[in-house]
Amino acid sequence: ADRMRNGLIRMGDSNLVCGVSSRRVRMTKSEFKRLDAEYQGTVYSATTPDGILLIRPGRRNYLLDNVLTAFRAKRWAFITAYNPGSIPMSDAINEAAHIELCRMLMRKGLVFFEGEGSSEGYPGEKSVLVLGIGRDKAKKLGRKFTQYAIVVGKRGDSAKVCWLTQHGR
Repeated sequence: ADRMRNGLIRMGDSNLVCGVSSRRVRMTKSEFKRLDAEYQGTVYSATTPDGILLIRPGRRNYLLDNVLTAFRAKRWAFITAYNPGSIPMSDAINEAAHIELCRMLMRKGLVFFEGEGSSEGYPGEKSVLVLGIGRDKAKKLGRKFTQYAIVVGKRGDSAKVCWLTQHGR
């Protein structure tokens, strides 16, 4: 927190988040294919009052549907602030970014549950499952933390990886 106040970690600055430029918005086709395979294969988990949810892209989660119904929400998003731009950061920087993400969600009065995105061969990334957030607002939040993608969905549908960057060359 002291480092955040002193400006060494500048959260919320539109041009710099955790020391990674947010201006990079394009990736190569090969980089996209590699990352897409990783994100599609990741298991996104969150601890809720109904238990631990395991969210997988391309699959519907009936327990998540029940949680959404209980909180009178239709939409959700799974967002991390860890490793902006898919560049590994130190534990201290990642934790500071996660805390800032949680603070932002609290200030907005959004319901969220802490969780983790994990895939084989990679350390888990602390994340949040946010209830009642629309796709556009979730995308804006993901971009604020310089993420390439988030996972989104709505009650009754399967989870989808939602890309926040352009890809192609």
